[in-house]
Amino acid sequence: MDLRHRARTKFALAEQMIFVKEGLEQSTSEVVAKFHADRFPEGEKVFDLTAGIGADTIALARRGPVTAYEQDETRADCARWNLAVHGLEEGSNAEIITGDCFDHAPWGKYVFADPARRSGAIRLTAGDEFSPNPAEIVECATEVELGILKLSPMQRDEELIIYGPRVEFVSHRREGKEALVSFGLAAGEGFWATRAETGESVPRDEGYLPSVSVPDAFIYDADPALVRAHAIRSVATSLRQIGDTAGYLTGPLIESPWLRRYSVIDFVRPDQKSVQAVLRRVGGFVEEVKQRGAGVNAEKLRTTFRAEGDRKVSLMVITEGKGRRYALCEIA
Repeated sequence: MDLRHRARTKFALAEQMIFVKEGLEQSTSEVVAKFHADRFPEGEKVFDLTAGIGADTIALARRGPVTAYEQDETRADCARWNLAVHGLEEGSNAEIITGDCFDHAPWGKYVFADPARRSGAIRLTAGDEFSPNPAEIVECATEVELGILKLSPMQRDEELIIYGPRVEFVSHRREGKEALVSFGLAAGEGFWATRAETGESVPRDEGYLPSVSVPDAFIYDADPALVRAHAIRSVATSLRQIGDTAGYLTGPLIESPWLRRYSVIDFVRPDQKSVQAVLRRVGGFVEEVKQRGAGVNAEKLRTTFRAEGDRKVSLMVITEGKGRRYALCEIA
């Protein structure tokens, strides 16, 4: 029951599904799985090389036929059960084959793979450590029209582009989730930032925003996919980066689904006395501490500040060189 409880954030029918711990941890949420499936033409057969517990297989089967492979018998049985829970019994639109996907290469025109990127509790970042190896998938997919690999956003651009000419950094609920690499005749090209909720993408812009030391009236927290793809200038040419913190921007009032806007209450020295004085003045408490690469324990820092009222305040850690400042803000 604990696994089903944990699965509720990913699956609407979690209470009826079955899971194994590692399979659930590595599985794709329904929204992101649908985003993957929507990349393929409706009605065309897709080969899912990494069925796992069936998350992406279910989404693919909803748009057309799918043949999925899974080496682990327990996970394959989970996938079969979970397909049935969603009214997609094996033999209708979906087939689960227990075995190595490479035994059935070169597959067909459309291929999807989500290679395992963990070994026990260790998170892997090098492609040749993934299972199956994405380079081997590309090499074997000789008939592919469109192949999509779900990889790690922690991998370097130079490695990702080896597998295919189009690389998308995908976010969901404002969390960086994955790097999707597309290969084949219909792949497209370039580096992109993409929001899984809407499928909206913006291209990389190699230019840089000027930096300022002090924020204006508004601070914008950029979507992590936008930051990882180096695509901020594609949506925010009128803004400026604050200090050295990539993804924290400031400037005039603008609206964008890629940016979360905060009103600046104060910009203070990084010490408890300064923060408490502001909280006392506005009658607030630190609801969250936000930081990008500042090396602080956000939750531990948050609990050091005493509440002075019920106004919700966000504390952003801004870095510039070896120095830090705190921006006290609230969602605008």
